[in-house]
Amino acid sequence: MPRRVQDIVPGDRRGIRDVPVEKSKKPSADGVRSAKKTKPSAAKERSFDEREPAREIPVHKQTSKLEALDRAAGEKEPAMKKPKTTLMPPTPARRPRKRRKLPWLIAAGGAVVVIVAAAFVASTYFSQATFTIVPRVVPVNVNSTYIAQGTPATGSLSYDLVPVTGTASSTVIAVDGPQTSTKAQGKVTLYNAYSSQAQRLIAGTRMANDSGLVYRLTSSVVIPGYTTKSGSTVPGSITATIQADQPGPSYNITGASNVSDFKMVAFKGTPRYSSVYARIAGSISGGFVGTKKTVNPSTLASTTAQLKAQLAGYLQAKAQAAVPNGDIMYPGAYAAVYSSPVVSDSGTNSATISVTGTLYGVAFKQDDLVAKLASNQAVSSFSPYGYTAPGLDQLVFSIANATDFNPPKKTALIMKLKGDFKMVGVIPVTELKKKLAGVPLADTQAVLKPYYGSVIESGSGELVPAWAKVPKDTSRITVNVEKP
Repeated sequence: MPRRVQDIVPGDRRGIRDVPVEKSKKPSADGVRSAKKTKPSAAKERSFDEREPAREIPVHKQTSKLEALDRAAGEKEPAMKKPKTTLMPPTPARRPRKRRKLPWLIAAGGAVVVIVAAAFVASTYFSQATFTIVPRVVPVNVNSTYIAQGTPATGSLSYDLVPVTGTASSTVIAVDGPQTSTKAQGKVTLYNAYSSQAQRLIAGTRMANDSGLVYRLTSSVVIPGYTTKSGSTVPGSITATIQADQPGPSYNITGASNVSDFKMVAFKGTPRYSSVYARIAGSISGGFVGTKKTVNPSTLASTTAQLKAQLAGYLQAKAQAAVPNGDIMYPGAYAAVYSSPVVSDSGTNSATISVTGTLYGVAFKQDDLVAKLASNQAVSSFSPYGYTAPGLDQLVFSIANATDFNPPKKTALIMKLKGDFKMVGVIPVTELKKKLAGVPLADTQAVLKPYYGSVIESGSGELVPAWAKVPKDTSRITVNVEKP
């Protein structure tokens, strides 16, 4: 028979569940727990579950209690002094906030938008593009003899004349000589614009300028007929010597003088009077009447040589300055003609020796010369942008037929040229900037491609910032052309 278990109920009918539980007491000083039981108070009789929770003592009250203990300890031990501690008021406890993801996402998105906007502004308004261009270079070596004609001809090299005139003088010791009378003499260029047929003038033909001074041809000449080019008439011409009709210094004319054309006296009243004429081609000098000074022959010879050398340097510089744009004239590319020395009275026991010279500079059109030295194919390969020819003016030049070369008659010139120069493509910088503006860096090679093989050898570009396009503003595009 199973055992039956039930609660033992005391006489006052209370179960074991109704008995209150007391807290254990601390042991006494002798270690024996007091067996005396006290009657529980009304507070103790309350069940464990109904007790009030322990109250938390505020921090400032705990601090006051500690200070009281410290004062008590200080009275007992006056020798021990503790530093005064300043207590901060308690910081109220903060409730933990629940994190929200939405504001963080908004802030992150806003930052991305700001960064993208800043990058756009930087790439649009502050970007810079720099391109480095290597021009196409064709080296040319020259070491040969070439022929240049005095008149232009298809397929041949021709030269242009740059005539300049000057006079140099020097005073030397002299003595009075005999009474003399001489006529002025000089060079003129005769022109035939009257007919395509040649015009012959005999020796002694008279010609006069607007001043009424009359001069005569010293020898017979034949002036070539005129030619027509592109609808324009080009008069035939030839150089001749004239002499004053009368002696005297009034017939002397320097090259710097303002002198009108000379007209043939015999043609006056006919159409040939205005179409067959002469122009001064140098100084006309030597006219004198009176007592000439006599200069020692050796002094005259040495002074004349010095004057010619001095005059040559002056005339070369003058001719070089007169070379037309697009032409080139080498040092030594000239022929000079000097007059006989003229001795004039300059005072007691002194005389002035004067020498007049005319220098005919020989110039070549650079494009024609390069085409002759390199080839027409090399020149056309740089089309349509063109080229420069650094070093072309440094070639060593010399005239091989100096004895037979006569510039006034425009005879053929045989010359020797030696040295090296380069043909360098001309980069159209302004045009490139306009075509590159606003183009992505990856497409810039397509822009440069049409220039390859003509004037550009290679090219590269750099952008700042790297992700930007080439600026549309050409002022922020730099094109650097490397020197060959």
